[in-house]
Amino acid sequence: MISDGTSILDLLRTFEKKPFCFVLSHAEIAGYVHFSDLNLPFVKLALYTIIEATESSALAMIDSILDHENLARLLAKKRFKTIKKRLDAAQKKDANRSLWLDFLTIEDILRIARKENKILLNEQEIKAITEMRNTVSHQGNPLVSGLKGTTKLARIARRCVELLGAE
Repeated sequence: MISDGTSILDLLRTFEKKPFCFVLSHAEIAGYVHFSDLNLPFVKLALYTIIEATESSALAMIDSILDHENLARLLAKKRFKTIKKRLDAAQKKDANRSLWLDFLTIEDILRIARKENKILLNEQEIKAITEMRNTVSHQGNPLVSGLKGTTKLARIARRCVELLGAE
């Protein structure tokens, strides 16, 4: 059983142990929640907020070093060339103010922050956070397709909250 005030993070922990639970409100069973309810839009919104906060936090850590020289050093050569090409094209159209960050993905940002020793993440965690970000951002992608998916989702969400220093 869980309270009707249970956070989504705590609900994820619950689903790591069991596929469903009853919801208690005012000392009565008020409902039932199943792990498949994690695919509802409001859950995606909550998780997107956590991911976006993680991305913003990491970006703030590296913002001062986002220039041509550092990005050429920190990004893979092919990725740097792609971003530089997009930046140059935007500048030719007066569509960009020379902001490299407009062209960086969450994966780029997390890798740069890791390389600069601003956050402690391994490559697997970076890929998992990126995958979760893409899943919560696009309509039609379920967050979980089975009970095992809740464990992965819970682990990624917890890791993002840890990076934010909120847990």
